[in-house]
Amino acid sequence: MATHGLGDSVSFLGFVSGTEKKRALREAWAFALPSHQENFGVAVLEAVAPGLPVVISGEVQLRSFVESHDLGLVVDRTEPSAIAAGLRAVLSDEAGCRRVAEAGPAAVREAFSVERVGEQLVEMHESVLSTASSHDGCGD
Repeated sequence: MATHGLGDSVSFLGFVSGTEKKRALREAWAFALPSHQENFGVAVLEAVAPGLPVVISGEVQLRSFVESHDLGLVVDRTEPSAIAAGLRAVLSDEAGCRRVAEAGPAAVREAFSVERVGEQLVEMHESVLSTASSHDGCGD
């Protein structure tokens, strides 16, 4: 397998959970999710919450969150060299790593806390109910 200049710096862990996942995130320097399709990307939030910079593909639905909060890089998943370059870039950017370590946890809390998601769900339901009540029925 080609290492694209990353040598032994990359670990492919597969599925991890519980204390093993917490340990892996605590010991990591960055997190990559170059998915073909990711309907949300919970793993990205789990990585950013403790302050890890991320390298993701544009197919991860949290792309706009990562970009707007400057939490890492979005790369072309079809080019292994682009993924490797993204990892090298975030790992060599000490100021960026510090910024994500400081801002990442707060960004996740502010956007995805139980309270914030609950507020958004209430707003969405109220919007649907008000739209539905303004219609008399089929054929409006």
